[in-house]
Amino acid sequence: MKGIPLTHQIYDYILAHTPPPHAVLPTLAHETRTLPGAGMQIAPEQGALMHLLVKMLGARRIVEVGCFTGYSAIAMASALPPDGRLITLDKDPSATAVAQRYFAAAGVDDRVELRLGPALTSLQAMMTEFGPGSFDMMFIDADKANSMKYYECGLELLRTGGLIVCDNALWDGTVADPDNQEQATNILRKFNEYIAKDERVDRVLINIADGLYICRKR
Repeated sequence: MKGIPLTHQIYDYILAHTPPPHAVLPTLAHETRTLPGAGMQIAPEQGALMHLLVKMLGARRIVEVGCFTGYSAIAMASALPPDGRLITLDKDPSATAVAQRYFAAAGVDDRVELRLGPALTSLQAMMTEFGPGSFDMMFIDADKANSMKYYECGLELLRTGGLIVCDNALWDGTVADPDNQEQATNILRKFNEYIAKDERVDRVLINIADGLYICRKR
């Protein structure tokens, strides 16, 4: 097996050589660490990767399922062209109020639209509003019980060649531990197995942050 263990020293080196995709993000990360549910915030190197994916894809329209305080939305939206659009879905008005402050501070509020409410309801409305094949990228980072439903909506909304990026695919490593039979772990195992067998996508599971499953619609 080729690889190196991720020590604190190596992680600090990675961060030192991976600048944040926007200058406001370290401040946002610091504020988020003081809030309830702070562990839901994505890692800096993950944000940098997603920013790069948006640019490599030439994305113009993105849907995000799970906004929280807005780190991932800013990372992606700051890679969009001026006429690009990111629609972020969440049901927490408190956390997303923080996000909206930082959208303005980052200068991406003209490219980001927040839709509050149940994500599945919003996604179904978007399928009617925009039609199939109308988005370039989807990021899923919300309640795990509905991950498969979000994924299926994403496959309908995405154009051929579009990306679905699924967060928490490794779930702190517990998905690989057969002795761990917690409900959330089993949900994510089932979701990962579903993607692994899905011939509608090209896919790779990578060990970054809490694990990312990156899927390209064929």
